[in-house]
Amino acid sequence: MSGGKDEAPRYLVPTTTVTSGPPPVANQLFGQLCDSLGMRTQIQTSPGSVHVPPTAAPATAPSEDDDLLSQMKRISSKSNSVPGSSDRLMTKAKTRRIGVPFAAISRKTDFLLAAFFSSIHVLLTTIVYHYVPEPYMDEIFHICQTRAYCDGNYTWNPLITTPPALYIVSMPLCGYERYINSILIFFAIPAFCRFRRMFLRENVWLTVSIVAALPILLTSSLLFYTDLLSLAAVLWAFSIANPLISAGFFLLSICTRQTNIIWAACYAFSVLASRIDGSRGKVENLKLLILSAFSLWPFIGLAAGFLGFLYWNNYQIVLGDAKAHKPKFHVAQLFYAIAFSAAHSWPQMLPGLLTLLGSLTEPRALLLQATVAILVYNFSYDHPYLLADNRHFTFYIWKRFLALPSLRCSFSPLYVLSATFLNKATWHIHVFHKILFAVGCFFTLVPAHLFEMRYYIIPYVIWRLSATIHRHKSLLLMELASQIAIFSVVFYLFLFRSFEWPNEPGVRQRFMF
Repeated sequence: MSGGKDEAPRYLVPTTTVTSGPPPVANQLFGQLCDSLGMRTQIQTSPGSVHVPPTAAPATAPSEDDDLLSQMKRISSKSNSVPGSSDRLMTKAKTRRIGVPFAAISRKTDFLLAAFFSSIHVLLTTIVYHYVPEPYMDEIFHICQTRAYCDGNYTWNPLITTPPALYIVSMPLCGYERYINSILIFFAIPAFCRFRRMFLRENVWLTVSIVAALPILLTSSLLFYTDLLSLAAVLWAFSIANPLISAGFFLLSICTRQTNIIWAACYAFSVLASRIDGSRGKVENLKLLILSAFSLWPFIGLAAGFLGFLYWNNYQIVLGDAKAHKPKFHVAQLFYAIAFSAAHSWPQMLPGLLTLLGSLTEPRALLLQATVAILVYNFSYDHPYLLADNRHFTFYIWKRFLALPSLRCSFSPLYVLSATFLNKATWHIHVFHKILFAVGCFFTLVPAHLFEMRYYIIPYVIWRLSATIHRHKSLLLMELASQIAIFSVVFYLFLFRSFEWPNEPGVRQRFMF
């Protein structure tokens, strides 16, 4: 999943030499075509040769209006969701080596979109401060710890489970800690754009806006929570090819959320796999892997440091409140995350919904549904925090739908339908990366005892930014409108539909994810 200007070339196509001297206009069109196909061109205007060395992506950012490959795909494909003949040829060419389709690139204009989201975020955060001036829910721990640091008191609160990266970067904003996310979103948006361009170069801003408007991400970022910093650091790390810089971002993400060590491992294995070339012998590939492993020394350092942390922390992942956060084999979390991701992209499912529904009656799908039902029945758990706190929507989802085992198992066709949709939306991604993503989701979600939708943010964002789905702007706009509508309802409930607990009269409680 790595990418960048300084990354090792990916040999997706053979080196080609064209010994003609095409006119300047033909030179330009040929160069654009080669750039679109993932080849860097060096074209001389005088008669001579055209040398096309293999690489994963153009060194400079091509104009989205001149993306000839995208135009070719739209012309040759029968539908935007089904690979056309040019897609199949490209996929066949890429099977010799594992890698992402393009290198990650940034554009200065991405910061205009970032400034827009940051300005909106400042406005929304100011509104939250007006109606909820005091620390709320988990903020009580996070804000108090940050203000203790501001006062020079570095005593650790044993009820806090995550490392202190967010508290440290927020120290300049003591008293106004929520505004740190208004700053962080300015840097998160360009990371989203870079990651998106590693897979597709169309509708980048619109897709990024859909992801940034994810209701649970947006609402949690209006409070002093760790989600946005964790997500931004992970995506910056994924989109940078330099191992040292990438590992630095992963270190920041791990110091925000410990489970991000899994995504760091996924990145490292992705880089190693990209060095394997099917045209080379096994011995030569083994040598390349060994050399590549040495080049990934910063990630070896991350792994060693994390093992040291586990030893120092009595082999516990969480820093505090370990009794309430003991790992469970909570397989149902994986299916909840799959349904969560599909539900937030429901407009994209509409054109192929009948086909998806028809696939559920196939023998393989029926067997898969039975397997999922067995797993959900045996490996789904409640949690004392979930049962005791009616401020979270998960309390009502569990109470009304998931608490009864038979009803819980009846959703297995929905999980299989969602998984099929997610898989088809990433047809252009190498199967190795799909497996790596599934493994990453498994190890970050399944051990979590608590049913908490904030855990699904990173898996959803990685999938949605890499998915192709349907490129009709009407569907994308409908998807964005859906995100904004859900957020608006939740934000309204949070601000204006507060209530009181009988045992805490006078204290306003509020609904949230």
